[in-house]
Amino acid sequence: MQRRRTRVFTEGVTDPAHARGVDSALPGLVASLGSWGVCQGHWLPDRDGTPALWLTTRTEQQRRALETAPWLEGQVAILLARADIPYEVMKRLRVLVDSQEGQERLLRESW
Repeated sequence: MQRRRTRVFTEGVTDPAHARGVDSALPGLVASLGSWGVCQGHWLPDRDGTPALWLTTRTEQQRRALETAPWLEGQVAILLARADIPYEVMKRLRVLVDSQEGQERLLRESW
């Protein structure tokens, strides 16, 4: 059953119309969150296959601040709705935040 769920969610994430909508929304989303340190955004399936929007900040401090911002998911939802992403996709969407500092530390520790 989990396998089927993952397949269904992955199809939703990779639907060409949804991908175009997200692609058109991401630059505006990243720009609107630039003052919070966001420098990148990606639309990927999460580890369990559910849709996830990954935002990357420059520092760990910025990541922690953005993760606790109560308005973040609402802002993401508004911008994706303007890009014609259906509610059925957005209701499962997770917003995840990482940082370049964290990525670099992880790579250093793994060597």
